[in-house]
Order: sequence, then structure tokens, then C-alpha cells
Amino acid sequence: MNVENRHLRLLHVARRQVGIEEDDWRALLMNVAGVESSKDLTLAQFNELVDALKRMGFESKPRLGAYLPKNPPTNPHDVPTPRQLGKLRALFVDAGIDTAARQQGLCRRVIKQPWPQTRTQATKVIQALKNMVKRRNEDR
Repeated sequence: MNVENRHLRLLHVARRQVGIEEDDWRALLMNVAGVESSKDLTLAQFNELVDALKRMGFESKPRLGAYLPKNPPTNPHDVPTPRQLGKLRALFVDAGIDTAARQQGLCRRVIKQPWPQTRTQATKVIQALKNMVKRRNEDR
């Protein structure tokens, strides 16, 4: 099985990083993998070539997309609904929690995050706020 385009892109980034000229690149392909073009590489040959490039000084860097939230919603439809967000805003007003810092503080105590990222988390914060408003009204 030949390598994919993403593998070829990595090889060419590595080649530029190490500073290999065209003639030297062709010689390296022939010596390490026994091919004339990187398009002819198999996955095993690709891995051997990457190892050779690493020995020559290539350092791969993680992509920016690799830095994702710890627990992202598994289902894109699991984000809080507009109705839940509206309910949160109304309950924050009813509870007398008027600043963003205080709202985030409550969310951190309830769900360990500054704002709900899933419907389940939004439900937990809503329930906590309902209980707070209920206790506040009972004390009056």
C-alpha cells in the first residue's frame, strides 16, 4: 500500500527542515527505501525514511488541532440548547448572580468548568440555580 498525501507532505516538510537538496533527496530515497520517487513509497518504507530523517535532525511538531478540550462533547448535538442558555441567564438574574465572574465561579463549583459545554452540564447548573432560588424565596 502506497503512502497518502499527508505522508508525502510530512516528508517534504522534513526535507526542508533538514535542508536536503534535490539530488541528495533522490539518493536518500534510493538508499533508504529503494525507490526513485516518494510517491512510490510503501508505509514501511515511509517509516524507515522518517527514521533516517530524524537521525539527520528532523523534529516533528504537533499540529495546532492537537490541542483540543479535555472532554469535548462526543455528539455535536450535545451542546447546550438555546432554551437552556436562556434559562441559565434568567436563573442567574433570579439568584442575584449578576457578574460574569460570579456566574463562572458557580459553574466551576457545580461542573468544574467556567461554563457548561454539554446539555448534561447545563442541566446540572440549572438545577443548582433552581435550588438556590427556591432556598432564597423560602428565607423571605
